[in-house]
Amino acid sequence: MKYTAADVERMTKVVSRDLNGIVDLPRWTLGEFCQVCGHPGVSGTLCNACSDHESIRAVSGGMADRVVPLTYAWWGTQIWNDIYNYKKPDEEVARDGRIRLMKLGWWGTIVHGRCIESLAPGMDLTMVTVPSTKGRTGVHPIERIARLFPDTWPRTTARPSKAVGRAYDPIAFILDDPASVENKHTIVFDDTWATGARAQSLATTVRVAGAAYVTVLVLANHLKPSVWPPLADFRQKHPSLGWSVDQCPVRDVTCLAALT
Repeated sequence: MKYTAADVERMTKVVSRDLNGIVDLPRWTLGEFCQVCGHPGVSGTLCNACSDHESIRAVSGGMADRVVPLTYAWWGTQIWNDIYNYKKPDEEVARDGRIRLMKLGWWGTIVHGRCIESLAPGMDLTMVTVPSTKGRTGVHPIERIARLFPDTWPRTTARPSKAVGRAYDPIAFILDDPASVENKHTIVFDDTWATGARAQSLATTVRVAGAAYVTVLVLANHLKPSVWPPLADFRQKHPSLGWSVDQCPVRDVTCLAALT
């Protein structure tokens, strides 16, 4: 969408008010993070999932260069519940979470869109959303969020090539127009990152089609300490990392792009 300066100023105030205390942004400079996806509680440079992806990168045709989660979604928090509910057909259940996630996506791409673009400076850009793999009809809720993104991010589309499971699969998706990503910075957009298998599957598809740089942009990185115990230790050491509207989701600094 196209926004006026007044639109951005007004919405920034709304988002700052409504997401304060809800968004928990990764702190890339803190350490103890996976340097690809921002997963916390990592003693080395990569989490287990990204380490597995790295081991097959050379034979897969390539994956994402960088993953940008806009928030952590800790088990049982408001954002976790929003991600869980926003796709439900019951509008009463889905509505509030969907609105919060739309505000989150707007903040990450309108206020900090230039930060994401700067990961591959000077490159033409295109964006593709990870498609539904469950045969949902009508407009998918994630597309409602993506419609708020900058109108300077041209869109291309993908579809499942077959039944898609939870594991990484380099041929899970097909681009409807492969030439649309050639030699471009391609943003792969998804709602959540747990292991990143689906997003990285599509990242491989766009890489094989000729994308020069691939960023996976996700609304939330799902974190469940009962699945991976080091998360509990991390959260005890860093109970709340906090958030502000001018804090960059890409570089973990107060961002000049958000203030101009």
